[in-house]
Amino acid sequence: WFLWNKYSKPKVFVSLTEPAAYAQKYFEAEDFVSAIENYKKAIELDPNNSNNYNALGSSYFTIEKYDDALANYQKTLQVDPNNFAALASIGSVDRNKGNYEQALHYYNLSLSVNPNYAYAYDGLGTTYYFMHDNDNAIKFLSKAYEIDPRLRYTASFLADAYLLKEDYNSVLKLANDKLRYDPNSYDMHSYLGFTYLMKNEVEPAIFFYKKAINLTPQTNLRRISYNNAGLGLAYLRHKEYDKAKSHFEMALSYRGVPVAYGGLAATYYLLGNTGKSNENFVKMDIEGTLERDKPIRSLDIRAVALIYWDHKAYEKAIQHYSISIKLDPNNYVLYQELGKIYLEIGDKEKAIENLKKSLGLNKDNAEVQKTLSEITT
Repeated sequence: WFLWNKYSKPKVFVSLTEPAAYAQKYFEAEDFVSAIENYKKAIELDPNNSNNYNALGSSYFTIEKYDDALANYQKTLQVDPNNFAALASIGSVDRNKGNYEQALHYYNLSLSVNPNYAYAYDGLGTTYYFMHDNDNAIKFLSKAYEIDPRLRYTASFLADAYLLKEDYNSVLKLANDKLRYDPNSYDMHSYLGFTYLMKNEVEPAIFFYKKAINLTPQTNLRRISYNNAGLGLAYLRHKEYDKAKSHFEMALSYRGVPVAYGGLAATYYLLGNTGKSNENFVKMDIEGTLERDKPIRSLDIRAVALIYWDHKAYEKAIQHYSISIKLDPNNYVLYQELGKIYLEIGDKEKAIENLKKSLGLNKDNAEVQKTLSEITT
């Protein structure tokens, strides 16, 4: 749950020249302007050092100046054609620019030079994730995590891929394993909170969201917003409406994320204030969602739909499932749950329609097969 605009940073190798050593320190302090300035000086002193070009490219990459990054990665390869870090980093430029097939090509080139390069496996995994191929995303992200569990975002993307596959046990196992390496990971506490929320285990969901909020740096406004929204949803499932409202409002004070507006709309609806509910529902804008982010945003909206379903507010639940399906039309679970709702309200025709759609996307779903058999005979 909750993705960020910055992904795992390319590997930076330290050069022994003095400007490069300073540049490395600036890079690690996230002062990328100073890092760029000093890597340029290092290149003037030693124009045949491929590592300095690669590190300069990584500095540009981190501030999303992808064309400048690409130019320096290409210079790296002119000096050292087998520089596997530069090959993978070109893949990352292509991935972030949406050139997914080209990205896969460069990550595989990198692995042909160094078959154990975790960053290249991470790149393959995140690229497949953006292509909505969760099976391959899990395959390559798992390999990256196996080689280097300390990579910054590998576990987060892997957790998202597991969530989209409804594999909650794997999310819990991964998050707990990651916390052995980084016990203060607010990302992993968030994933534990959301996973327990979706499993309708509210007490642990509340516990882990509270920990995530306490651990998240105050500068990370988007993550704080999502954590408060998640905690609000947990309180809604617990039917603690005042606490839910407070956390949704807290979320929106940091950043206007759609799930916070959706949660606040649900809170007002359940409190009987339809005017305020409609006012916040309209603000739950999903139209600007990037194509690569739609499945995970769909999961957020589904979490709100489950709240309405819990409270037997069937019309609102159906409305939110429809939005969730619009974002992720290939998710069989959405049609399955929507079919169940229609069964509960006695609309057998629409129940069959949605259950058949679910089965068309996942022919091995024994539960849906059984339900369809029972209601069509």
